[in-house]
Amino acid sequence: MKFWLRLRLIGSVIVLCIAVLALAFALLHRSTTDEDTPAVTPHPALPSRSVTTGL
Repeated sequence: MKFWLRLRLIGSVIVLCIAVLALAFALLHRSTTDEDTPAVTPHPALPSRSVTTGL
């Protein structure tokens, strides 16, 4: 029984460490990206055509 409690504790510590590392990497990645510039350049709007064109 003591073995399983120790194994559960070790597993919990490992999962906690992975969560902390993931959070740290996410925060570091967020600070290196420039939020002012969009990731994709917007496409210009299509010119509107007259309704009677082609009739």
